[in-house]
Amino acid sequence: MMRPALTTAVARQLVRPAASMVAKCSYATEGAARVYGGLKDQDRIFTNLYGQHDFGLKGALKRGDWHKTKELVLKGEDWIINEMKVSGMRGRGGAGFPSGLKWSFMGKSSPGRPRYLVINADEGEPGTCKDREIMRHDPHKLIEGCLIAGRAMLANAAYIYVRGEFYNEASNLQLAIDEAYKAGLIGRNACGSGYDFDVYVHRGAGAYICGEETALIESLEGKQGKPRLKPPFPADTGLFGCPTTVTNVETVAAAPTILRRGGSWFAGFGAPRNSGTKLFAISGHVNRPCTVEEEMSIPLRELIERHCGGVRGGWDNLLAIIPGGSSVPLLPRHLCDTALMDFDSLRDLQSGLGTAAVIVMDKSTDVVQAIARLASFYRHESCGQCTPCREGSRWLDLMMARFVRGNATSAEIDQILEITKEMEGHTICALADAAAWPVQGLMRHFRPEVEKRLKDAVAGAEIRSDAGYRPDQTIATAHAATGGLYASNRLVQLSETRTEWMNESQILELISHQQRFRDITDAKPQAAVGNQPTFPTTLTHQAQVQPLLAQVNEAVPRSVLTNFTAFTNRYYNNNNGKQSSAWLLNTIKSIASSRVSVTAFAHRFPQSSIIARINGTSRNDEVVIISAHQDSINGNNPDTGRAPGADDDGSGTVTILEALRVFSKSSLTPKRAVEFHWYAGEEGGLLGSADIAKKYTSDGRAVVADLHFDMTGYPTSPPVVGIVTDYTDDATSGLVHQIVEAYTDLPTVNFTCGYACSDHASWTANGVRAALPFENQYVDGNDNIHTTRDTLGTVDFGHLVKYVNIALGFIVEVSDAQ
Repeated sequence: MMRPALTTAVARQLVRPAASMVAKCSYATEGAARVYGGLKDQDRIFTNLYGQHDFGLKGALKRGDWHKTKELVLKGEDWIINEMKVSGMRGRGGAGFPSGLKWSFMGKSSPGRPRYLVINADEGEPGTCKDREIMRHDPHKLIEGCLIAGRAMLANAAYIYVRGEFYNEASNLQLAIDEAYKAGLIGRNACGSGYDFDVYVHRGAGAYICGEETALIESLEGKQGKPRLKPPFPADTGLFGCPTTVTNVETVAAAPTILRRGGSWFAGFGAPRNSGTKLFAISGHVNRPCTVEEEMSIPLRELIERHCGGVRGGWDNLLAIIPGGSSVPLLPRHLCDTALMDFDSLRDLQSGLGTAAVIVMDKSTDVVQAIARLASFYRHESCGQCTPCREGSRWLDLMMARFVRGNATSAEIDQILEITKEMEGHTICALADAAAWPVQGLMRHFRPEVEKRLKDAVAGAEIRSDAGYRPDQTIATAHAATGGLYASNRLVQLSETRTEWMNESQILELISHQQRFRDITDAKPQAAVGNQPTFPTTLTHQAQVQPLLAQVNEAVPRSVLTNFTAFTNRYYNNNNGKQSSAWLLNTIKSIASSRVSVTAFAHRFPQSSIIARINGTSRNDEVVIISAHQDSINGNNPDTGRAPGADDDGSGTVTILEALRVFSKSSLTPKRAVEFHWYAGEEGGLLGSADIAKKYTSDGRAVVADLHFDMTGYPTSPPVVGIVTDYTDDATSGLVHQIVEAYTDLPTVNFTCGYACSDHASWTANGVRAALPFENQYVDGNDNIHTTRDTLGTVDFGHLVKYVNIALGFIVEVSDAQ
């Protein structure tokens, strides 16, 4: 979720530069006699927060819920709204907009149209876990609050949009709603007031963006959850085109108690403009993580020490705190000493109260890695509708990964800050702001630490990573214990000049951050023996190629890829990778003609590479290679995570398979041998191709060239063929340009792919020609790769078969097929 009921215009005011650092703690010094915090039990609104009592109607009545609710309803909308304004309640979902004012926006006239109240219970902000406690343990407070808020807005019904993962919460809430209907508290003549009001529960599907109010409405309507442009605003045109108010669980659940005790009672807590009590969810490096109700404006240090037993290792061991959920900037310890927990005080410290999810980080935390994890989260959750957010969140993720590894430059600190400024305030909703603020906070307060990290990396010092995120540490340990590839550390090359010894967990961390690398432990590059075979510079076989193109059939790649993506994943170092390779071997044998020999090439890891060979005639000692890689990986959970790998590199796999099918069943005979390679372990540092390139080079095999296909099914608009110009050779790439022009209707665009981009680099490292035609111009690449989203539905087979044409043209021209 975005943040419950996040109003973009208001959210963008949460973090602003302080007018003066002198004023940063004005509420701490104003009126010395007033000390905030230490809320008494009799003043708590949520009295069953920990589930110590019955969550059902009987328990709720004992706790005072539904007491004189009929009288509150009969007092009418003007009285309810006025009391909420008197209370000074500001929305508890993150934006902090005055609730009474917001409830008045729907007005009183909407002829012929129903009116709706929507409760944002899609609590997905990392670190936030307050609304779920209400739904789980105090659901009747929320249902009664819906009735009261609905009466204030003259609404006909309330829809409670519950986060999809909250199964128990939704179940308890539905049981409570059923009880309320049975008791006549909601429905027709609710509470005997003459007011008809229904309440419905709707479960979401796990999309964070649906925490933004208009995206939530879109989802409720059965559409894709993407924010709407405003105006029109929901208060006029919301759910099903009708007047709608979207508000947060905590806000609505507190309303009945506020009205029973009076708005002025609630306004008596907290600093001016920051009234009332608030639920704080405190997690991280504290002795007793908890969710607690406290007075607004309580000092941050007192909140932690009073309710959580202090910071682990003592207050002096504190590094930083994120005070309001993952989307607000962190505060270093010296600011936490005097910070007050309310909207205005934290805003003046260039942070925000947000959802009041307090995330505590002690000195064992790798703060750079922590913020990098948040950048990765926001990139994943961006709906992609707005270019600044879609592209900006991607670059924040990629650049933060470079800071984590220490292979960025100091100039990139200013570059990443510039990106955050271009994202902030330039999108339909505030997700881009939420992605930008954690990075801004890191660089504002920890820039010297980031710069030192980069300098240490240049000097060859060890980069701290022990406290950071480690994907699959348990799995990596298990693999090491059973021997095999990762029984000992591996020599990993991160650039032309930088190598490091790493264990499997560290290698998986590289993969999770999409850091390119080559594992050269077992296959250090060596120079090719003898002179390179001759290579054509112009096309001379159009008459032979054209008839083949008519035989290309996209139904065959589609059928194979459907089954290939059905494996949970094709991770090279587990049984899935082994089984998928065996299945592919048998599939290749069944599709190719009888003149093709198909063999497995074994490695030190479970997955095998596959080689299909068609012998040549007069120059059979020279071989032309067409290649792809067969493995797929889930960047966050390689061993067990779902990784369909439809585009990366299922698309390349079926591209060269279709080229093999068409060529092998034709009447053409190559003078040079032609081999089709499906490499294992590309995601582990080009492992499979490195082993084969080393073997061929050491055996003195005369490899004419390798044409590699890594991703062929995700075009841009307009579609192009990207030609990689680094770690390739000009002659091979030049011929590919001619082939694309002759046998497809697509233009070509040159681009650089970077170090260890794909398996072609294993051949060029050994002095062999290579080229890589890519599915697009790369900057518009497929953001679904290495995730569960890289599915068959993202592959454009009409685009993919054009790369089959390229493969066929290359085979015929370079092998001199007649």
